Amino acid sequence: MTETKPVSRLAYVDGLRALSALWVILYDVWRFNREPDLGVLTPLCASGHLGVEVFMVLSGFCLFYPMAHLWRLPAGHWRTFFVRRARRILPPYYAALLYAIVLPHLLAPLFGAAGLSLSPGSLPDAASLFVHVTMLQNLVDLPALINPSFWSLSLEAQYYLVFPLLALAIMRRRWKGVLAILAACAVYRLGFLALLGSDLSRQEFLLLNSIVGRLAIFTAGMVAALVIRESGGKRGAGLLDAIWGLSTVPLVMLGFYWYFHPVGPWPLSDVCLGVAAGGILLRHADAPRGLGRVLAMPGLVAIGERSYSFYLINRPTCYYVNHAVTQLVPGSPALQMGVTLALGVPLSLAIAALFYRGVEKPFMVRRKPPELRPQAATG
Repeated sequence: MTETKPVSRLAYVDGLRALSALWVILYDVWRFNREPDLGVLTPLCASGHLGVEVFMVLSGFCLFYPMAHLWRLPAGHWRTFFVRRARRILPPYYAALLYAIVLPHLLAPLFGAAGLSLSPGSLPDAASLFVHVTMLQNLVDLPALINPSFWSLSLEAQYYLVFPLLALAIMRRRWKGVLAILAACAVYRLGFLALLGSDLSRQEFLLLNSIVGRLAIFTAGMVAALVIRESGGKRGAGLLDAIWGLSTVPLVMLGFYWYFHPVGPWPLSDVCLGVAAGGILLRHADAPRGLGRVLAMPGLVAIGERSYSFYLINRPTCYYVNHAVTQLVPGSPALQMGVTLALGVPLSLAIAALFYRGVEKPFMVRRKPPELRPQAATG
């Protein structure tokens, strides 16, 4: 196996990350305004939370891409990995928790001075704080979440914990490892449903969709990284690349159909869209063209680079913008939604830029990671 020099950043990946973040906030604002009927745009808004699934694919891709062509890793690699992930993710996350808690209390007097009503509510109790600080809110059915969007960050953190096992399985066993991971996911979900049936409580549903149950979409990103790295980053270098890439549009259509016509509690729509996102990664691996060129536009790439900060602060920001808009702008919920998007998204992007510079960027690793050299497989 020949050595392939790692690529530090793929612009179209950032563009895809940006569109996913914007899709999620579109869904949130649509929900804030009592889910108005927007005609042909309603399905796009109603399914916006599926942007989180794309994030999960991108996470698996970006984490595995630097090592996908390797058979072994240097000693101490995983210790460094966990330290860097904690440093990268936790400080901005905790700062965003504080932002979500404090923001309504800071805005309440401003709303009052403008003749608007805003009740900041009570501070979260100790149990809620513990669950959020330990990033367990995707497994515990709390009566209220500090920021409901953060459930996906809890899942992300749990992916990091099992990522070394997934990476080693694929690096050592290649496609046998992939099939073993997907089989474990299917056995977990089917066994869960066989034991409990399809009429699940809220807590059971959370457990069904925990890390093992949702592992397929994270693995889709890792598989895309594996195919690209083993093909030298060349588009259309193999039959799987071609089939997967050409199936993107049908998979998106099928995913949307299954989202609005669910087949029991199994999220087939999530799996379809996850695989489709992997197909997009494959089709634009060597040079942006078509959709890849759109995704590589500088504006989208800039948002994508700051997408973590944007995701951390956009929901509470847009929520309170919408709270003011509904009191200041008479009219239909659709009109209020449009005004909220026009004001809230730019404001969120501006705050996210400040948040990125002041809170996220200082904790990012600036030095180039050591070169990882592939070693010949044994056995």
